[in-house]
Amino acid sequence: MTTGAAIGRNFDQKLLETSGKVDEDDLLDALEEAEKAQLVSSTTSGRDVRYTFAHELIRQTLIENLSLPRRQRLHLRIAGALEELHGGAPDKVASTLAHHFYQAGAAADDYTTLRYLMLAADHAQQSAAFEDALEHLERALSFEEDLGTRQRADLLARRGRACRSLGCPDETLRDWRAAVDAYEGQNAGAELARVCCDAAFIMSYQSRPEDALELCERGLAEAGDLSPAWRPPRGSSGTWRTPTFRPRSASPRRSRTRSPSRRSAAPGPGCCCSGVLLATKKERTTCWKRRSPSTASSACRSTWRWPGK
Repeated sequence: MTTGAAIGRNFDQKLLETSGKVDEDDLLDALEEAEKAQLVSSTTSGRDVRYTFAHELIRQTLIENLSLPRRQRLHLRIAGALEELHGGAPDKVASTLAHHFYQAGAAADDYTTLRYLMLAADHAQQSAAFEDALEHLERALSFEEDLGTRQRADLLARRGRACRSLGCPDETLRDWRAAVDAYEGQNAGAELARVCCDAAFIMSYQSRPEDALELCERGLAEAGDLSPAWRPPRGSSGTWRTPTFRPRSASPRRSRTRSPSRRSAAPGPGCCCSGVLLATKKERTTCWKRRSPSTASSACRSTWRWPGK
């Protein structure tokens, strides 16, 4: 039953057989005795039999009776059994695999653990499970010795996006600034430009145009010869996506009926900074250095897309 306890509050008989390495009859006898003692209850899910511990304290007691090395080896066996059962499609159980490989500690291969943690983070982000994505990314970032500079920058940028989705602007900017520092010198102009652009957009709503412009200039310095028509792909972390912590309009009904051209007389600092970053380095740098802010705002309108459009 300790194997079932390591699997989780709910476990199925097939996974228990694969990871337990015990005789099938002995396993059934142990499950029947546990069910008679009301430690677990059984249900059917399609053609499979699933078991549930009657109380979480029962499961925790079984786990705590194991020493840490034995517990880690048990998690590693469960992870191996999951890979064996879902060898053709491990993506479906990426979160569970990431959990067991991480709990296996030093007994598991670090690169395999990292791979499943990043895969689980991707699935959680796509499913809008942002807290789960944040947990997976924080665990992945704990493997400092196994991460290259570029990989660490990617993880920081992704953690920043998870924080943005959870409405935490300060944590978002902290991670994105660290990502920008890590991206510099790594031949990652497009990734660095996207992070700078997103961060500048947030800073504009915090009334920090100087900091936003400073990030835009860093992005331009690394972006090189990006096309003026460069846009992050729709559905990604593009600058036109409204952050979850953006202040809502005081009159939502009116804002829905107005055309995009009449939403504001002139773009705000976010528009200007994003326009700087989305344009070629030579043209927009000259625009900011030689023109007044109002003229620069007008010049940037051609490259700016309103949030949501």
